[in-house]
Amino acid sequence: MYRHPPKKYTFEVIVIDNHSQDDTVAMLRERFPQVRVIENTYNYGFARATNQGYRVSQGRYVMTLNPDTLLSEGTLDALVDFLEAHPCVGLVGPSECYGNFIPAYRSFILSKVSQKINRIFLKNEYTDQSETPTEVQWLWGTGLVCRREALEPDLFFDERTFLYGEEYWLVLRVRKKGYTVYRLPSVKVNHVASGLCRQSPSYAYKARYLKEYTYHILRKRELGVWNAKLNALLDLMEATIVSLPLWIKQVLYPSQKRAVALAEWRAVMKGSWDFLFRGVKYFKKANEEVERFFNEISSQKVKEPV
Repeated sequence: MYRHPPKKYTFEVIVIDNHSQDDTVAMLRERFPQVRVIENTYNYGFARATNQGYRVSQGRYVMTLNPDTLLSEGTLDALVDFLEAHPCVGLVGPSECYGNFIPAYRSFILSKVSQKINRIFLKNEYTDQSETPTEVQWLWGTGLVCRREALEPDLFFDERTFLYGEEYWLVLRVRKKGYTVYRLPSVKVNHVASGLCRQSPSYAYKARYLKEYTYHILRKRELGVWNAKLNALLDLMEATIVSLPLWIKQVLYPSQKRAVALAEWRAVMKGSWDFLFRGVKYFKKANEEVERFFNEISSQKVKEPV
């Protein structure tokens, strides 16, 4: 943020520390005394922590930014300029350039089938490859900028999930207030995603499981139960096909990278299975279990939970 600050606008930075176990808070207070730091003694998850910051913020526009992101010069000015020039737009987001760890183990045929289903049934911002501003039905990701008038006074994200999917409910509320939502493909934010998952297979499993489950739940809302179930079935089949040879290779030639990849594929299997056979009702319990896991591990200061 301070490496490439906006040149046209004043800004404030609010950091919510969700009970980190390192020297993050001390470092922030020493190196960036102008930053307002809210230090939690519990990991409340992404949505609740973001709301903490939103409620004490004062700007006309509010931006969410994950800790594993890098901004380029001009990013903030471009996003705010667009909102200034288009008063009917309530929310705008950049493109994301991923530098994350993504397992290279894919089932080619099933991946192509899943992509084809997405193209037929799910037309969103990611299918548009142009560099011009595009109105979209919803946005995923980080670096979202919203005008305060499009938000509730004390609510930025709905707090029904511990991780993932918060943007979906945000966009629904913004659109319900009569505002449009845009994506700026020419504005890039580098998102070094999955940083947490690299720490251990256990972290990778829990985070990826909830991400998969959330995706199927939201797909059901948008496209109907049968589309969501078909996609979940394809994900389950793909994960099963990929996991077996990956597990054999890990037994013969163990590696941290492969262990994390295997954990993520197991999580895809579990998340898809739970959606198919446990449905929406179990989703709340799944979020509670993941929240409890991360807080128990945090309190124990264990690097590699079993």
